[in-house]
Amino acid sequence: RLFRRVLKPKGEVRVMIYDGDRSKHTQSRVPITEWWTQEEFGAMALTAGFREEYVGSYPCSAPWRPDCFAACYRLTCLPKSPS
Repeated sequence: RLFRRVLKPKGEVRVMIYDGDRSKHTQSRVPITEWWTQEEFGAMALTAGFREEYVGSYPCSAPWRPDCFAACYRLTCLPKSPS
């Protein structure tokens, strides 16, 4: 929700998440690792007042995080509902 507060009108946020649809969910050496599916991330974006658009993915594997893909999204603000 912080993004929504500081984003200029018609601005956008670009986000990379671990792709829960394509990645193998392995134990990682990274202290906090979360994988989200497109459906899960879309629900979180909607809750925060954003429209999400999937813009692609890329492999992001490393020895400490094998078989991993990153999913990239573009977030734009949904119109505010009248109060």
